[in-house]
Amino acid sequence: MNNEQSAEELNDLKNLWQQTITNDSLKIKEREMLREIQYDMDTFDEKFGFGTWKQVIFTGLMSVMMILMSMKQTLQISKSIFLLLAIMSPIQFIFHLWTKLEKRKYDLFKTEDYYTYNLERVRRQMAWLRYSSGFFLGGCAALYAGYWDEISADLTFHILLLAALVLGSVYGIWQYKYRLMPLRNNLRDALFDIRNPYPIQNDANS
Repeated sequence: MNNEQSAEELNDLKNLWQQTITNDSLKIKEREMLREIQYDMDTFDEKFGFGTWKQVIFTGLMSVMMILMSMKQTLQISKSIFLLLAIMSPIQFIFHLWTKLEKRKYDLFKTEDYYTYNLERVRRQMAWLRYSSGFFLGGCAALYAGYWDEISADLTFHILLLAALVLGSVYGIWQYKYRLMPLRNNLRDALFDIRNPYPIQNDANS
């Protein structure tokens, strides 16, 4: 009887030790993951800053400037590239401001809220790149097709502008694929791990 009791106590101690080691390992892994994601988010803020006051102010000023520049070209507004920017800039401003104000719903000192809010920011940045690029490039193509006679009068400028748009698009695709997608996946995986903690297995279940 004593041998059975001692064996049971030893087994309980072993299970407790294994659980402690597992919990410590998971905490270390979570801290390392959080540290890596915080670094990635700092880089994200430097390059994109979606939903920060910096971008709210910048896009607000850009909206005013582009609208005024379009108004100055009232007679040529249908063929002005500034019209496209005057449409896009206020939309971008609204999205930045909306995302910034949404921050109040989250307690960023809580790991889950931190992951959730930043995952939403990254997703919106990705959506903005997809839809705004398509709209802008499509609008430029329409302008070039509809007003080729006038554009051809200053062909060198428009060739340089088109080259800049192509290079910008290639760079945007690269950022989307190799920066934003991995960051989104890391945030999504981290959030999944937080909401679905690893089960603790003991000898009885293994």
